[in-house]
Amino acid sequence: MGCQIFPSYQFKDAIVVIEENVMTAPNLVIFGAGHPIRDPQDSHLAESVYIRKNAYIGGNVTIRYGVEVGESAVIAAGSIVTKNVALFTIVSGNPAKLISTID
Repeated sequence: MGCQIFPSYQFKDAIVVIEENVMTAPNLVIFGAGHPIRDPQDSHLAESVYIRKNAYIGGNVTIRYGVEVGESAVIAAGSIVTKNVALFTIVSGNPAKLISTID
């Protein structure tokens, strides 16, 4: 509920891929593109986003363009994900940081 996915409308090869068995809590936001800081009117900065199978994403999480969430990774509620999340890890915070690995 409340999931929003914004791929780039300028760069069609920058895609958002969500693999099988991914669970998300409400209010997930995925940005496949952004604007350059120096001139927001310039072309988008865009990269694909990949969320690998069996990942769990808590409520009110934001995922930035260019991020890959690894298989069976967990993102804690309220996190802002700006870098890749390794498989079988738990991340949390703003920006999201490693909390622990999943045995």
